[in-house]
Amino acid sequence: MASILPLAAPAAAFPPNTSPAPQAEDQAGEGGESIATFASYKPSALPKLVVDILNGKGSLPQKQQESSEPEIIDLIDDQNGAAVRDLDLSTIAGQNSRSDDNVPELECPSHTSLACESALLASVRAPMVAASTAACLLDLAKTKALSPLQLESVLLAIQRHRRIFSGNIRAGFFIGDGAGVGKGRQIAAIIRNSLCRKNHTKRHVWLSVSRELAQDAKRDLKAVGVYCDVHDGTELLDKSNGLGIPNKGVLFCTYQLLVSKKRIEQIVSWCAGIDSTKKKSLHQQLEQNYNGCIMLDEAHKAKNLKEDTRTAKLVIELQRRLPNARVVYCSATGVSDVGHMVYAERLGLWRTSGHQKNFSLFESFPMFQKSLERRGLGSLEMLALEMKQQGSFMARTLSWDGAEFETLEIPLDTHQRQVYDEAAAWWTFLKESLELALDIPLMRLNPPNKMIWRTFWSAHQRFFRELTVCAKIPHLAQDAKRMAAKGCSIIFGLQTTGDSSMQSILEQYRKEEQFPGLLSSAKATMVNFVQNHFPVAPGNPEPPIVPVQPNSNASLEDQRRYILIQREAERISSLPAPLPIPELVARRAELLDRIQSIDLPPNPLDDLINRLGGIDQVSEMTGRPGRIVRRSSKYFVYSKRCTEDANDRINLVEKRKFMDGIKPFAIISDAASTGISLHAAQGSGASHKRRIHYTIELPWSADKAVQQLGRSHRSAQESAPVYKLVVTDLGGERRFAAAVSKRMASLGALTKGDRRAATGSDMLSDFDLDSRYGKQALKRFYNALSTVATSSCNDNIERVVMPSRNTEEILDDFYVRQVHVSDPAVMKLSPILTLRRSAILAIICDDLETIGLNSEAQKQSFDVKVFLNRIFGLPVARQSLAFSVFMSTLDDVVSEAKLSGDFEGSVEDIKASSIEIAEDRVLATDPSCGAETKFTTLLLDRGISLDGVCNIAKEEALTQFDIAASQVKKILKPEECTMEKIEVDDPRSKLTNRNIAQAGFYISRKKIAGRELVLFARARFPDSSFKNSAEAMSFDPLGLMVVTRPNTGTNPCEMPSRDLKVKYRLVFSCEEFRRLLHTTESDHETVGQETLSLPNAIGNANPQLTKQWNSAFAESNFFEHKNGLAPRLSRVGLITGAVLHILPTLEKIVILRTSKERSLRIMRAEVPLSPNSTRQLVGVRFPTDDDALQRLELEMALFLKAQAVSGGAFHDEALGQVCQSSTKWATTAPKTMQSFFKVVPKHPTGNVRKAGDNSRTQSHLALPQNSSTRTKRISTDVAKAASASSNKKHRSISSFFSMN
Repeated sequence: MASILPLAAPAAAFPPNTSPAPQAEDQAGEGGESIATFASYKPSALPKLVVDILNGKGSLPQKQQESSEPEIIDLIDDQNGAAVRDLDLSTIAGQNSRSDDNVPELECPSHTSLACESALLASVRAPMVAASTAACLLDLAKTKALSPLQLESVLLAIQRHRRIFSGNIRAGFFIGDGAGVGKGRQIAAIIRNSLCRKNHTKRHVWLSVSRELAQDAKRDLKAVGVYCDVHDGTELLDKSNGLGIPNKGVLFCTYQLLVSKKRIEQIVSWCAGIDSTKKKSLHQQLEQNYNGCIMLDEAHKAKNLKEDTRTAKLVIELQRRLPNARVVYCSATGVSDVGHMVYAERLGLWRTSGHQKNFSLFESFPMFQKSLERRGLGSLEMLALEMKQQGSFMARTLSWDGAEFETLEIPLDTHQRQVYDEAAAWWTFLKESLELALDIPLMRLNPPNKMIWRTFWSAHQRFFRELTVCAKIPHLAQDAKRMAAKGCSIIFGLQTTGDSSMQSILEQYRKEEQFPGLLSSAKATMVNFVQNHFPVAPGNPEPPIVPVQPNSNASLEDQRRYILIQREAERISSLPAPLPIPELVARRAELLDRIQSIDLPPNPLDDLINRLGGIDQVSEMTGRPGRIVRRSSKYFVYSKRCTEDANDRINLVEKRKFMDGIKPFAIISDAASTGISLHAAQGSGASHKRRIHYTIELPWSADKAVQQLGRSHRSAQESAPVYKLVVTDLGGERRFAAAVSKRMASLGALTKGDRRAATGSDMLSDFDLDSRYGKQALKRFYNALSTVATSSCNDNIERVVMPSRNTEEILDDFYVRQVHVSDPAVMKLSPILTLRRSAILAIICDDLETIGLNSEAQKQSFDVKVFLNRIFGLPVARQSLAFSVFMSTLDDVVSEAKLSGDFEGSVEDIKASSIEIAEDRVLATDPSCGAETKFTTLLLDRGISLDGVCNIAKEEALTQFDIAASQVKKILKPEECTMEKIEVDDPRSKLTNRNIAQAGFYISRKKIAGRELVLFARARFPDSSFKNSAEAMSFDPLGLMVVTRPNTGTNPCEMPSRDLKVKYRLVFSCEEFRRLLHTTESDHETVGQETLSLPNAIGNANPQLTKQWNSAFAESNFFEHKNGLAPRLSRVGLITGAVLHILPTLEKIVILRTSKERSLRIMRAEVPLSPNSTRQLVGVRFPTDDDALQRLELEMALFLKAQAVSGGAFHDEALGQVCQSSTKWATTAPKTMQSFFKVVPKHPTGNVRKAGDNSRTQSHLALPQNSSTRTKRISTDVAKAASASSNKKHRSISSFFSMN
C-alpha cells in the first residue's frame, strides 16, 4: 500500500453567495500540519523502587512503612493573592516534576508488545507515584505478572483513589487504553490492592457487557494472584434473601442487569453489607462507608444518558449511592464525545449534587459540555492532557507496526446490479402504494398505523444494508479460502446477522423440517412488512380515555359524564374490524407477487458459512440462537447453536476451537465484538497462523470499527494481522473505505491519534461524515438542488447553483457512463451542456423524493445519517451520483473552514524555520493538582530560503525518479534500465489523463499587489500512489498540490491543479531539476559540494527564479505586510499547562473578537533549547496584542481573587496498611481435593521421584504437622505399607484378569 494521507480537503468551490473573506494570495493558512507522529510509550510515573525491581536490580522490601495520618490540602492566599497549596506529601516527593532527571530509566520493555501513545499525550507526564503505593504489587513486578505499562496505570489509580473531594466523594480513575493492552488485568490488580489493605471493604463490583466475560475476569484475577470468589450477578442476586451472602469477593454483573430499581437496590445492599439484621436507619451510613471497588469495564455502554437510557441513569445512581467507592472507568472508546462523559462524575471535572462549592469545578455537566463543545473537537485533546497531568487518566495503545491494511474491492456483476435495481424499484413501488392507501378518505379518517412510515424506513434501511453485504459473499468466500490454504486463520467482522427476519420466515415454515436451499432474510424483510404493516382496511376509531371513577361525593354531572365516556369506550372497543378494501387487497397481492420475481440472495451469514465448508469449519461468535445448515447435498435444516441455558457460553466454546486451530474461520458480530480475543496468541494452538481480518460492514461509527479491529490485534501475539476492508461500488462505500485504508497505510502504525486521544478511534475520525461539516455540506447540497426546482419553474437556467466546484465534472462523467449503457432517462437529455447538467441535477432531486427526501423534508432536517441510509434505496448508478456530489460538497466545506481559520480539527503543529520563546510567565495554579498555567509568547520565522527549498525539490525529484525506475525494472532487464529508457517508459504517463499539474517552481501570471509571486508545488497524492486513473480520480479528483512559498513556508491548505495552472506558470519543473542534479553530480565528487552548489546551479539555469525567490525571502522579514508580501515573522501566544479550570475566563476575554480568535485552538510547538534538547509546548492559542494581554491580566486577577474567597478544601487520605491476613486470604488458592491430598515430590526413602512416575505406592499423604498422635501413627503405618510394597511387581488390569 502506498503511503498516502486521506481526504485532504481541496480548495473551496464558492457559490456566489458563500465566498469567504478575501485573503492575500501568498498568505499561508493559519496553524500548521495536523500532528501525524506517534511516540513509543515509556512509563514515567513509576517510582525508583518499582523500576529497580522491574530491571532486576532491586529486591522486595521486608516491611513497608505507612503513614496513618491523612494529608490535608487547604487553599490559602499568598501575599500576591494567588491560591497556593499547603501540601507536604513526603511520600510523593517530586511527583509534579517534569525533569527527565527525576524519571528512573526503565531497561526492560514497557509491555509484552510494542505500545504507543499519541505524541500529544507523550508531551506531558503523569504525577510520580509514591513507592509505598506499590506495597501490595511488588511481587507482581518481580514476577512480571504486570508489565510496566500496566503497573503504572494501576499505581496511578490507587494513588488517585486517595483523593477525597468536598462532600466526601472519592475521586475516580479512567483507563482509556486501546483494545488488547490488557485493561482486564489492570482492573484485577486494582482489586487485589484493595483486598490486601486494611480498612478496605472486601466486596467489589465488576460491571461489563456480557456474562461470557466473567471467565476472562476470573482469568485476569488469577493472573495477578487473586483467588477470591467471582460471583455471577444474576445467580447471586436471584437467591432468596441472599443479600450479603456471601459477604466477600467480586460481584460480576452486566449492564443489561441494571434494568430495574430492584437490581440496583440489591447491588447496593450487597456492597454495603445491608441485610435483614441491619436497621433501616443505618442503611445510608453503611452505603457511605463502603470503600470497595466499582469497576465499570467497557464504560462506553453507559454513555447514552442524553437518550435517557435506563442503564446510564442507574450507573450514575450506583456511584452516587456509594460515594466512597473506588470507581474505575475502563474503555477504549469511552470519551469519543464530550457529551458521552456524563457518567464519569468521579473525575472531578464538574460539580455534582454531592460536591460542596468548589470554584475550580464547572457548576454542572451541561456547563462543562457547553464550554468544551464551543471550542470544537480540539477540546478532547486538552481534556486528555489535563487529566493525565492530574493523574486521573491514561491512554496507551498497541503499536500496529507490522499490521497490513488492504481494500478488497468487489465490483457488482451484471446479475447483482440487476437484482439491486429491481429491489430498489420494488421499494419505490411499495412507497407509492402506501401513499395511495393512506390517501383513501377512510384511511385518512381512521389510520390503521400512525407509525407506518417509521416502520417503513426502518425496514428499508435494514433491507439494503443486508443486500449490500450479500453482494460481497461469493467473492469474499473465494478470497478467504485462498488465504486459508496459505496457512492463515480467517476472521470476518459483521455488524448484524439478520436473525430477526430469519425467525419470522421460520415461523412460516414451522411445519417443514427440511429446506431445498438457504432462506433469504432480505426477502423475509419484504414479506414481513407487506403482510404485517401494509394497510388493507381502515382502523377503528380510537376509544376515549376513561377518567378515574368519581367517588360517592362527586356531583351527579361528573358521575353522568363518567358513565357516558365509559359506555362510548366499550362501544368502540366492541366494534367489529372494518372490512378490507378490495383495491388495497389486490395491491398487497401484487406486492407479494413482485417479491417472488426478484432473485434475492440468501442470508449472508448462512451463505458465508455454507461456502466455507459448514459449521465444522467456521466458529460463529454472534448473538443469534440458531442457523440454517446443510445436512446433505439435497437439503438444509434449521439447527440451534446451543441449548437455552448454555447460550451465554457457546461463543466461548467457538472461540476456543478457533484459537486452538480446530476451525480455520471465525465470524464475529457487533454483539460479540467486545472483549473477545482472536489474535495469534503466543502458546495457542493456532499461534503460528497469521490472522486475516475481513471487515465486511464498515460502520459510520469509528467506535464500533475500532472494537472489531481490536479483536485480532492484542498483546503477546506471534504476528500482526492483515486487515482487508471489503467494499463494493455502492453508495460511495468504495471511496469511503479507500480513504480509511490509505489513512491506515500512511500511518505505518495505527495508534491513538491526537484528535481522539482518549478513544483510540482516530483511524476513522477524519472520515466522520456525520459531523458539523457534514451537516453544513448536506445543507448546501439541498439548497443547490432547490435552485434547480425554482429554475425549472421559471425557465431561468442561469439561477442553478452547483453544490461544489467539482460537481460539473461528476455530472459529465455520469452522463458519459449512462449513455454507454443506454439509460433512457439520460439519452433524451438536451445536447446543450448547461441544460444537460441542470437536468441531471433534476434527476437527483427526483431520486431524493422517491426515498422520502423531498423539499419539505430537506428543509426540516440535515441529518447526514438519514441521507446516507436513504440513498442505498436508489439504483446503483443513481446512488453513486448522489453520494459523489455530496462528498464533493463536503470537501469544499472543509476546505473553506481551513482557509478561513475556522476549521475545528485536531491539534496542530506550529511549523516554522525557527521558533524562539520570547516570554514565559505564570498566570495561575490549579488547586486540584498544583499544575501551573503559563502564558508563553513564541517568535516564529516561517520563511524558507532558496537553499531550503532546493532540498525539498531534490527530494521530490529523486522520489519521482526512484518510483519510475522501480516500475521500469519490473519490465526491462537490468542492463536496459538506462536513464533515457526510464524517462521514456515512465509508468506515470499512464495516468496523464488525470490532468494534474507538474511538480516544480511557478511564478504568477499576473502581478499581485505590484509584484510577481513565486512558489514551489508538488503533488499531494502522486499518480504513482494509485493503481489506475479511475482510482486516482475517485480519491483525488482535483489533483491537489502542496505549495511552499519563500515568505510563509509550506501552506497547510492544498491548491487544486486547475487553480495553479490558471494563476501560475511553470518555470522550472522537477524533471528539469533532476537533470540539473545529474549534471551537478557529474561535476562534483562529494555530496557536500553538490548541496552547496544547487542554488547557484539553479541561478545559472533560471536567473529569474533565483532573483524572485531571494527577493521575496529578504523583503518579507517583517511582522506586518510589506512590499506586497505576507510577513515571514509572527508572534504566537500559547496558554499552556492547566487550562481547563480557567477556560470560562479565557472565553470571556475573546468573546468580542474574530471567530478565529474565539476558537481558542489547541496548538503544539517544539522549541529547540540546545543542539541536543527541545521543549514541547501544548496549549490554547491566545491573541498577543496589547488589548488582549491587558484584558487577560485583569480577568485573571479577578479569577484568582474569586478563587481565593471560594476556598474548596479536599484531602488525600493515607494509604491503608497492608493486612497480612487479608493478603493471605486473597492470594492463597483455595484447597481442592487434589491440592489438599497433594503428592510429595520425594520417595519415603528420601530418593527424588522420577519424572513421569505415577505409582501410588511411591507417595504418601501430606498431613498438617500438628496432627494428633493417632493421625501420626496412621500416617506412619501407611508409609510402612508403602515401603513394604515398593518391591512388589504391580499387575495391570489385563494381567489381573488373565486366564493364566
